[in-house]
Amino acid sequence: MIFKGKLFRLLVSQREINIDLCVKMNQTTHDHWLRKGHEHRQKEEWGSAINAYREALALNPDSEAKVALDFIYEILAFRHTDLLNP
Repeated sequence: MIFKGKLFRLLVSQREINIDLCVKMNQTTHDHWLRKGHEHRQKEEWGSAINAYREALALNPDSEAKVALDFIYEILAFRHTDLLNP
């Protein structure tokens, strides 16, 4: 089981390196930015995820990135009113 966890982390880091390399070489597509946004969202790196999704939207305005952005903004805007006003 430990081997599977290490292998998974290695594959994930390799995928991130490939996407970052494409970004540095200015050979990005909508899919690159969308995947980068998904990766940042899974790590709860909200600012980086928002930036990546905005780049994806700039390349394809009808993208699913619009839904992902709305989802992030909804998470960030959440307030538990019972805890704020006891």
